[in-house]
Amino acid sequence: MRLAAVIAGDPVSVLFFLEEDPDSLGCWLRVQQVTEQGTADAWERYFPSIPAALEELERDWGLDQHFWVDLEAG
Repeated sequence: MRLAAVIAGDPVSVLFFLEEDPDSLGCWLRVQQVTEQGTADAWERYFPSIPAALEELERDWGLDQHFWVDLEAG
């Protein structure tokens, strides 16, 4: 599973990418800040499961299920 979400802002937008780790039951969250001048900052974090990641992102960033796009959906 690969999911993506964005919080558009001015002067900084934040991109979120959530991807299952094929070597474990967990997932990686990759976060990238983007400005008009280009990439500002990026970081990643491992979660034990996608539901755990989604729960924390909803609590901390307000990213509920309506923000996420499934990048593998046809």
